[in-house]
Amino acid sequence: ADNGLRLWKLLRKQNRLRSVAKASALGVILVVTMRRAPEARAMVLEPKSGPGIEVVAGVAAVGGAAFAGARLAAPGDPVARHAAGVDAGAAETVKSGSSLTASTLNLSKNIIGAGMLSLPYAMQGAGVVPFLIGLTLFGIINAYSFFLLGWCCHATGTKSFGELWSKTLGPDSAWIAELSVIGNNSIACLAYCVLIGDFLSKALAGLLPGVVALHGRGLDLLLVACFLLVPLSLLKDLAMLRFSSLVGLGATLYGFLLLASDCATNANIMDPAGHVMKNLFPLRVDFFSALAICSSAFMAHYNSPKFYGDLQERSLPRFAKLVRNAFGLAFIAFAIFGFCGFALFGFEVQGNVLTNYGGGTPVMLAWLGMAFSVIFTYPLVFSTLRDSVAALLGRAGIVQDASSSSFRVPFTVAAVATTVVGGTILNNVAVVNGVKGAVMSACLAFVYPALLHLKLSKPKSPAEATPATKIMRLASYALIVIGVASGIMALLAMFVLPKTDFKMLAEEVAR
Repeated sequence: ADNGLRLWKLLRKQNRLRSVAKASALGVILVVTMRRAPEARAMVLEPKSGPGIEVVAGVAAVGGAAFAGARLAAPGDPVARHAAGVDAGAAETVKSGSSLTASTLNLSKNIIGAGMLSLPYAMQGAGVVPFLIGLTLFGIINAYSFFLLGWCCHATGTKSFGELWSKTLGPDSAWIAELSVIGNNSIACLAYCVLIGDFLSKALAGLLPGVVALHGRGLDLLLVACFLLVPLSLLKDLAMLRFSSLVGLGATLYGFLLLASDCATNANIMDPAGHVMKNLFPLRVDFFSALAICSSAFMAHYNSPKFYGDLQERSLPRFAKLVRNAFGLAFIAFAIFGFCGFALFGFEVQGNVLTNYGGGTPVMLAWLGMAFSVIFTYPLVFSTLRDSVAALLGRAGIVQDASSSSFRVPFTVAAVATTVVGGTILNNVAVVNGVKGAVMSACLAFVYPALLHLKLSKPKSPAEATPATKIMRLASYALIVIGVASGIMALLAMFVLPKTDFKMLAEEVAR
């Protein structure tokens, strides 16, 4: 409550409250009005299906994780004054840049995105209480490791992930960071194509019922790739696509309000024979794949150096507040969205929860809005992917001029085609997000921040190791173990170990 009051006062002070309130009120009015329309009543599958204290505890824990890290790196710690030569807690006199409030909203927007659509599916696999526990645990870990990358930037005076890696671990190993960005963005583009296929095939089936050819994801993705994805990805100046960030935020907010309002009016949460109570506290191996989906949803760590570098009057305590606020807001949104989606659709929930809807005007708007958002976000992610590939090939002497058409055009066409084929074959985005969380999140959010911190915080002699340094180094070793172990267990749960028969559980609830 105190943190919410502080954020409220900050918004008022920055004169941003009026626009935020107007946008939120408009979204609520739009959803409620449409939900009262007669044709909207039949669009939700009939639910048969309560957490409370876990969400509150999770917010407090996520909020405290980064803040605790900042207090450990207090002024006077000799390790925290590594290459930069300043006290760890001292504020840099940077007047330009982004305010704390603006940075909090931007980072929250960066975290809360399409990955949220798979969280109800994760709750189905893990169970209600285990999901909330796992979401809380991985929210804390991801918040701390995000802060840890800022700590490393503070110590080295760097403002990008590649620069931080080269200065800490050496330029000769920079190809590892580039390869990781390639892997992360490749899977992200694949997930976008899966979502485009989901949303457009459902939307066009309702808008053009007579054109059967457009009811399948294959032709839809092919047309979108030819007329939008490839041309937009070939643009050298992507500034014109920045509006997609605002559109994506609006589409995400609308989908969130749609699902939450449906849950509030249609879900019977406390039914002893319903989905929620039947799935309250199971013990399943699917818990590990759910953790990977949660980790993928929280992943924004490659942008941590940028957020630290752009923060006004930056210092570790101030950066910790940014991380605490943004990850706390993301945790609240994820917990509510995951619970509402599962409470509404139960054991029949899909990897993309919005595809569980059957149709209707409000849902059509959600599908089209999310499809539009994903289509125009794809080139932004793809551009970073192409730049990293060019840097890697340039390092090997294969590509001389990454800006030349002889490289950009063939690579763009081939890479987009590959993700389109993948999006046509795969129809469960939760699996894609799970792999991304198990592999790339384990590297970018667990292993790499820990390795960078261990390298920078290594004392010259045992006498220089303060208690705070020892605790943070121990936490970094734990990050490596947790990241590797959880990633391996998630992959085993998804592809090797026996899976739970949720159809059978759905039939039991239906009886």
